Amino acid sequence: MLGISDWVLLLIWSFYLALVILFIYKTTTKNRYATILSLGLTFGLIGLTFAAFRPFFPKDSLIYNNYWLFSNGMFYLLLYFFVYVHFSLADRTSPSIPLTIVLASLLGLGIGTSVVLLTVTEAPHNFIMLNDFAHDSLRLLAFLYASIIVWKTWRSTEEFNGLIELAALLFLVISVIPAVFANYIKVIGNTGDLYLIGDVLSLIGLVMLTTNYIINPDYLYRIPKPLYQIALFNTTGLTLYSRAVKTKGIDIESIPTQIVSGIITAISLVMKQGFGEGVFLKTIESTKHTLLFSRRKDLTAMILTENPSYFVKKSLDNFLKFIPIDLLEELEKSSISVDDETRSLLDGILTKAYPYIVFS
Repeated sequence: MLGISDWVLLLIWSFYLALVILFIYKTTTKNRYATILSLGLTFGLIGLTFAAFRPFFPKDSLIYNNYWLFSNGMFYLLLYFFVYVHFSLADRTSPSIPLTIVLASLLGLGIGTSVVLLTVTEAPHNFIMLNDFAHDSLRLLAFLYASIIVWKTWRSTEEFNGLIELAALLFLVISVIPAVFANYIKVIGNTGDLYLIGDVLSLIGLVMLTTNYIINPDYLYRIPKPLYQIALFNTTGLTLYSRAVKTKGIDIESIPTQIVSGIITAISLVMKQGFGEGVFLKTIESTKHTLLFSRRKDLTAMILTENPSYFVKKSLDNFLKFIPIDLLEELEKSSISVDDETRSLLDGILTKAYPYIVFS
């Protein structure tokens, strides 16, 4: 016989399932692929499934008696880790190695102790404490790190979507506090209420975060980085298309036209001379600025930026991907720069790939 709390948990599971499906559908159809975050949300759904469907298992079964080890000790840990990776890539081209090692160690500790507690009948009580420590630490560090990244973005742009994103992550950070009290202080008799409060706060945060992206999938690719110039080249070294751009909400001094022209001329020469068969440019870095390159067939796209993130490069890849095949083939063979009509078409494709840029 299911109690009221069981029905509530099943209702929450159904709602969260619908949100995850809708999130994946919306981000995929809008070409705002968020594979890492989608995986994290899916792991979270699996963890919630163990808790929601626990009453349907026999009372002497492994899952009924140890569902929390599957939920908290495995799948929620994967949710937290993947959330960290997603927001790390929003700020960097790859996650920070030291922090990733720390969080990966906590992930391994949590899953490892869960496996021991599930398989060893008389496992020491210390393993439960280690499991709780791994869960709470990873949860706190992942959401706190993500909050800092989002705070930096919102401080620059002051956009409503960014404020919702920040509020959602703060709910997730605060949700750790009741669990810590329940696990370590033990001064309140009914710790189940504390776990419930933490779970409710977590759910509110995840619902806000997911709904924010469902309503505006473009915000997944919100790039709080200075962007300066985007150009297209073919293998003849011809600059087919070049646009001075800037990021919405990011006020910076533009790079002098003469310097940009010199950069484009130099890249054109490199494209024309080449490095040999199958050898292409990927990145050119200075102490402040970075040139990123992406290639599709015989067409190369370039962007001039500062402190690039994974999504700067991903959006550049998308710029080439969104170019229709017939136009791509025409540009590959072209011996002149694009005309006004094609330029306008490429402008539209560029703003589709980089929804938060403006032409300058």
